[in-house]
Order: sequence, then C-alpha cells, then structure tokens
Amino acid sequence: MVIAKNKYGVSVPPIAIRLSLVSIFDIAALWLIIQLVQDGSYPLAAVVGVLIVVITASFSVERLRAYRWLSIGLSLTILFVLYPIVYTFYLSTTNTGHGHVLTKQQAINSLERTQFVQRADSSSNGRRSGQTAGIMRCGCEETTGQLIWHRLANHLSQPAQKPAA
Repeated sequence: MVIAKNKYGVSVPPIAIRLSLVSIFDIAALWLIIQLVQDGSYPLAAVVGVLIVVITASFSVERLRAYRWLSIGLSLTILFVLYPIVYTFYLSTTNTGHGHVLTKQQAINSLERTQFVQRADSSSNGRRSGQTAGIMRCGCEETTGQLIWHRLANHLSQPAQKPAA
C-alpha cells in the first residue's frame, strides 16, 4: 500500500497528527489566556496570544517548516527574557500610589493596636518588660491581677517562668 504524498514530499498521516497536536496545544493555550484575563493579567495574556500565533503558524504552514524549532526557542526567549524587561518598564512607569487600602486614621489605629505601650494608670504597678539571658520577655497582666511572663522570641503560647527581680 502506498501513501499519497503532497508536493512537499510529506505523507498525509503525519500532517494530520501534527495538526491535531497543534490544535490541542492551541486549546490549552487559549484556556490559559482565558484564565489570565479573568485574573487581570492582560499583558501576559497578550504575550501568550502572540506566542500561540507564532507557534501555530510555524507548525501549520508548510512554507514555514524551517521555523518550527526556531519558533519554540524564540517563544521561550520572548516569554522568559523580553517579557520581564518590558513588564518591569511598564510597572516603573505606572502610578500605583492612588487608592491606598487604609485611610490615615485606620492606619494609626492599626499601628496602635500592634504596639506595646506602657499604661499611665496604676493598674500596671510599675511592672515592665525585661530581658533575661538574651530572651525578650513581656509581662501580661490577666484580669485576676496575676502577672504572666511570655517569651517574645519564641512566640510560645505557654507562659514562661517569672525572672528573678
């Protein structure tokens, strides 16, 4: 049995296999583009779209047969070298200073909640945080009036022993 060859000397079944593999690649890449657009990464979606066109054209058109392996290397170069350079330039010229998440007062309130401040009233009884043997300790007073010392360096949930005064 003789398989018919086209004018380029390629038999029909390898062309069908190659085009089916290219179509599977295109479907996967289009799914990736849809996901990137939904995530808001428009520049990367555009670059992947261009790469799909280049690879699909080089593997589908027989006149571009010489560019098949070159298109893969060129696509990887664009994706891993040129795109980060262009995207870095894009980010450096973009004003991202507008629309801060917190207002000034919300930021002040958040910072005040996370900092340890010595209370001025008499309930602290003059107790302060201390440092013993290279471990930073902080005294926390419970509602019962008992002072418990915690190690800040290890973030232990169990209280440590009270250091000698």
